[in-house]
Amino acid sequence: MYTQTERLLLRSPSKEDKDDFFDIVSDRQTCLDDGGYEPYLKKDTKFEKDYDRIVKEVQERIFVELKENNKMIAALHIMHTSKKNCMEIGFCMNKSYRRKGYMEEALRALISLLDKQSDVTTLFASAYSYNLASNNLLKKIGFKEIANRTSTQMHPLLGETTILYYELHLK
Repeated sequence: MYTQTERLLLRSPSKEDKDDFFDIVSDRQTCLDDGGYEPYLKKDTKFEKDYDRIVKEVQERIFVELKENNKMIAALHIMHTSKKNCMEIGFCMNKSYRRKGYMEEALRALISLLDKQSDVTTLFASAYSYNLASNNLLKKIGFKEIANRTSTQMHPLLGETTILYYELHLK
């Protein structure tokens, strides 16, 4: 476990989370909002292989578990950048658990953890401009918009889209 809040555990992925993870990445809108990729339609060989890779890449993934029912409800992605002491974060959540404050709680806990236990001084994040919930959340927890660019990857439903880039300074 990385850290916990009153309602959540932020922890490493495990093989037991496979069904909960599938619940997140089989939702078309979640996948489109997260990165414009197609959802998994079934737990086939490709899903199994991709999930096994996620479990092995523990350093880049943090799963968010709801304490009250031990269900994994969200995934956080932490990526190193080419800049010293900087990381990029990303997040996606099971649609059934949105709008309850869980992602804000998880991101605040992650930011606090990184601020206290690492040499990270700057966090970056991005979101499609149409994804108002993610953009509003990033602003609410202190991220500032620093740029926007037209995506080089065509969104499957929207075509050309704008991605907003954010930055948060720690310490």
